[in-house]
Amino acid sequence: MERDDKPTGHVYRYPMVSVATDIVLLNLPRDGGLQVALVRRRPDSEAYANRWALPGGFLRTQEDLDLDACVRRELLEEVGVANPHLELIGVYSAIDRDPRPERVISVAYLSVLKSDAPELSPIFGTDVVEARWVPLTEIADWTYEGEALAFDHSRILADARRLIDDRIPFGRREETAPDLLFAFLPEEFTLGQATLVMTHLKGKVDPSNFRKYLLAFVEPTGASQRTSTRSAALYRQRVPDLSAEKEPPIGLRTLRQTAREAQIHLFDLFLATLEPAPSTTINFLENVVKRYAAHRDLRIDVSRTPELRITDRNTGRPLVALSWDTGRAALTATALADPAALAGVGLAELGPNRTGPHRSRFRPEPEEGGEDRLGEALRISRNALVTDEDATAIE
Repeated sequence: MERDDKPTGHVYRYPMVSVATDIVLLNLPRDGGLQVALVRRRPDSEAYANRWALPGGFLRTQEDLDLDACVRRELLEEVGVANPHLELIGVYSAIDRDPRPERVISVAYLSVLKSDAPELSPIFGTDVVEARWVPLTEIADWTYEGEALAFDHSRILADARRLIDDRIPFGRREETAPDLLFAFLPEEFTLGQATLVMTHLKGKVDPSNFRKYLLAFVEPTGASQRTSTRSAALYRQRVPDLSAEKEPPIGLRTLRQTAREAQIHLFDLFLATLEPAPSTTINFLENVVKRYAAHRDLRIDVSRTPELRITDRNTGRPLVALSWDTGRAALTATALADPAALAGVGLAELGPNRTGPHRSRFRPEPEEGGEDRLGEALRISRNALVTDEDATAIE
């Protein structure tokens, strides 16, 4: 009988790739500076044997419900830490990022522990033999113990530092909420504790100016905590609440319903900032939500800052972020593209953005043509993520 060697089952047209996660796990102990968890790979590892790396590993397709579940499992296996705060850094897909034969795409996360760092303890039998907390000051030029970190983990760590700067915007013109700062603080904290954490994260800050800035985003608990010299009031993060007792105007209600139908998480945080906005701005935002919430290449989400972000689905990178500037009583936006690339679009008040990954700042105009100009800024920003060969036009 002649043997049939043809494969059975579905045959994919393109070679399959592996998906992995890498995690920048940070901790800020009370008596020291910012530190990151590193793991040493096994001496018999197929890639970067015996080298220091960020914790992480491959997505288990039949076990992990999603990438967040993969991250939490890897942290538990490789460093012995459970359920920390998680935020997306980005997607890393360079063809030469992993020396193994298969193509490996990694999704990187920033992870924060609120308490003093516990002892790191990898589970026996995983692909790491040691885990330790390393002060960021010891990782000079993104190398540790004389060697670059494994894979592209030096780049991921550098991007994590930029994410921290972007998410804690103290000192910027718009002075939005320092969202990521609260991930490093306990649920209730003193202004002195917050100032100390801010100093470790961002360098020297003026305590008086920082406290004035922070008071816009916190509320007193009514309790106090004894310090070495006096009793200090305790605060917590203020979360806007649009309850049924204070029903928003009809324009905001319509916008909220549109966002709920689009299943945009945390939209009420953004909506609460828009109470003083004129109806033209509300209508403009409603059209923006309708236009991009179901887009095949884009998605809309809201950060705790709060900003309304239009994000590239493939990379998870926010292309444009919209926020209401209370001081100027105007809608403002930042974009990934350079101001020079956006110069021909006709955006009002276009200029450079000094901090964070977004390089341009402008003011969206809700007048006729405003949505099209925003769409062009999105297209140019998306093309800035990829090569000309891979760029696809936004419809």
